[in-house]
Amino acid sequence: MANLSRNVVVRSSGTNTSANTAYLRNLVTNTTSFNANYGEFAYLGANASGEYGITFDGSGVLGSISSCTVRNGFIGVLLNATSGGALTSNNIFASVSSGLDLFSSVTNLLVVSNNIYGSTSDNIDVNGSYNFFQANNIYGSTIGNDGINLSGAPGYNTFVSNNLYSNGRFGLYMPGSNNLVVSNRIYSNSRGIGIGTCCAAANGNTLISNYIYSNGYYGLAVAGGSSGNLWVGGGIGYSSAAVAASNTTAEINLDNATTNNLVVKNALINPTLGIGFSGFTSTGAYLVNYSTNPGMMQIYGDYAVSGSTFTLDYTPPALLLHRNGPGGNDRR
Repeated sequence: MANLSRNVVVRSSGTNTSANTAYLRNLVTNTTSFNANYGEFAYLGANASGEYGITFDGSGVLGSISSCTVRNGFIGVLLNATSGGALTSNNIFASVSSGLDLFSSVTNLLVVSNNIYGSTSDNIDVNGSYNFFQANNIYGSTIGNDGINLSGAPGYNTFVSNNLYSNGRFGLYMPGSNNLVVSNRIYSNSRGIGIGTCCAAANGNTLISNYIYSNGYYGLAVAGGSSGNLWVGGGIGYSSAAVAASNTTAEINLDNATTNNLVVKNALINPTLGIGFSGFTSTGAYLVNYSTNPGMMQIYGDYAVSGSTFTLDYTPPALLLHRNGPGGNDRR
């Protein structure tokens, strides 16, 4: 945890968020009118609409929070139906609910270099698209809760170089489709990354150069009838290219209650536990692994080859680190 300098302390008169009435609600529609820097915000919020803690509330609402400590609130920071804004270099911790909640249809939010930890619920809940998360430390959510949960099954979000560790369920739980996950480290969580849910598919997600290791249960789990997901490079069951650190149950697992598929290219997969086989019992369920050994490809499950030829393709796709939403800026 960083010990940030602060110019002002804003806190409730009490420390019980079940009874507190103090909160901050931002309704301004230009960036410079709400700009919090080097402040401490403590014990704010309650379980009431618009009063959750620090709330950016409504379409067109803008602002930024930088180098602040937000602690012991009901929800640390909540955004509702906003587009734009930035949270940079903050400490957000010990929230009664989530640390950061992108509550409804939030787009184009920049979340960079924050420490968000120790939440009683998920550290970050994401319901929105075209948001960008980079270089954050996300850790210590309670048992049964995630580091980052794409709770509203959103798509087109980007996660780059984040550390997600010691969370009570998944480091990254991704029910949504078409998200981009690059160069993250997901370790020592109850579970690593989850794609899809028991009841809903998550399709077309791309994961590049991530390392998942030392998690309980699986490193990477795919469920809900998910397809078109791609893992490129990095390692599963490795903390680096040279250091093995296996996950607990299997490195990769496809849920056997639904038909899922996954393509892996040029990634290290720890062979000690390797790939779980229970998920390949359904017709059409498969995993294709383009091995790190040149010229070797491994096929698990029910994979059909179209036509009479099979071409090995090792070329990874060229991808943007952020995809534009309406009115969004391209961040590479």
